[in-house]
Amino acid sequence: MSQKQQAMLAQAQQHISVGRFRAAAELLRPLLAQDPKNPALHRALGMCCVRMWLFPEARRHLVEADKRTPRDPVILRELALTYLYESKTARAHELLNKALSIDPHHDPSLVSKARASLLEDDAQAAFDTACRLSDGAMAGGEGAVVYAEACEKTGRIDEAAAVLEKLMPEGACPAHEQWMARFKLARVCEKQGRYDEAFEHAKIANEATRRPFDPAGFLRSIDQLIDAWPREAVEAIPKFSLSGVRPVFVVGMPRSGTTLVEQILASHSTVSPGGETDALPQMFRDLPGLHVASPFHFVMSVEPFAKGKLATFRRKYQQALREKASGHPVVTDKDLHNFLHLGFISAVFPDAHVIHCQRDPMNSCLSSYFTQFVGAMTYSYDLDHLAAVHHASEKIMRHWMEVLDLPILQVQYEQLVADPEPGIRKIIEFAGLQWEDDCLAFHQHERIAMTASADQVRKPIYTTSVSRADKFGEHLAPLRAAIDKYADR
Repeated sequence: MSQKQQAMLAQAQQHISVGRFRAAAELLRPLLAQDPKNPALHRALGMCCVRMWLFPEARRHLVEADKRTPRDPVILRELALTYLYESKTARAHELLNKALSIDPHHDPSLVSKARASLLEDDAQAAFDTACRLSDGAMAGGEGAVVYAEACEKTGRIDEAAAVLEKLMPEGACPAHEQWMARFKLARVCEKQGRYDEAFEHAKIANEATRRPFDPAGFLRSIDQLIDAWPREAVEAIPKFSLSGVRPVFVVGMPRSGTTLVEQILASHSTVSPGGETDALPQMFRDLPGLHVASPFHFVMSVEPFAKGKLATFRRKYQQALREKASGHPVVTDKDLHNFLHLGFISAVFPDAHVIHCQRDPMNSCLSSYFTQFVGAMTYSYDLDHLAAVHHASEKIMRHWMEVLDLPILQVQYEQLVADPEPGIRKIIEFAGLQWEDDCLAFHQHERIAMTASADQVRKPIYTTSVSRADKFGEHLAPLRAAIDKYADR
């Protein structure tokens, strides 16, 4: 490698070490183009793609790395993750077993194998695997969390709390691993009825991991987006002939029931779940006139595009989801923040259906505050920021419903869990699907959701989370005040 290439690789490795995988990938791709047989570059770029949820690309690089450096359990574990995150747990187990046959004490593979068993709802297998973790792995966030989850699922809730509490003293483990463990400990304490401690752990974890977010700037951008999409602009969108799979977009705030709705749809024989793909945002990041309010991008107009260009966007999007569609005529897209992009979606997918999930803002924001997200959820670390985005999501959705011809169904989480069958039938009918009784048993569907709500949708509908905020009393006074403040805007 030249001196310049070595500097780029060092910079990419620095990005990886702090979780900036997209920035690392942007450096690794040109390096790999210059040195396409370098297994270390394939390995590093494959690992970045896994964490960016670009699984087909990740597999290409990791398979190439495995060919050139066989019997590397790290590569096999990363390759297993590409299948695990697509709900293909049998293939994931196969690769993890291979990694463990090479190194029976490879902790990352043991962690992922336990995680796969948890996703399959096999708590005992997960616990048995987690018990094989080394003391070093148990002293870190990822190992302790998966062990705690296995304990929790097998009725060992006090043991779950104990293993996580060992990581709480300063210096007990690396800071980023402690944050992961603290988010989990907050939820474990809540299950134990230790609500004050639970909230304190969530507060500390959020304050430690908070990222920049400008709520005032975001709300100004929402107002600009509304001004940019009056009905006249929508009516001027050029029409083109339609073909290909039909998308159903499931949008809403995090923890508002979107995973539940997608799981209901995925239980239908003609629907393939696309999950939380960022296929659309990736496509239009280079559009002219794109407005940016970090971390979000806003398409302010499709005026520059002829109908041929719009049809090209449609084909590119469908190509990105073709593997997930698996030959089914309908595919879901559960990128929550697509509520920002319904103007663009109405231009490219006039045959789309949109399901907007709503939930009481107190419970929705609280649930997000207790969850460690990745990606664009930079607002989830602060109760005021959560209230601002919740207000904005409702405001922009009211606008879209006034100006767009897209069919949009509002699904209220509380109503759906209180009386499931009528709500499920309404969702299936709205999506233009013939009724199938299997939709009522969505929790038994083999598809595994890879979101913060994965565990919930593997169970029959329950109502215990409807009044969750009531448990935390005055801890949530700032959230109540923030919701009222933004409601007056």
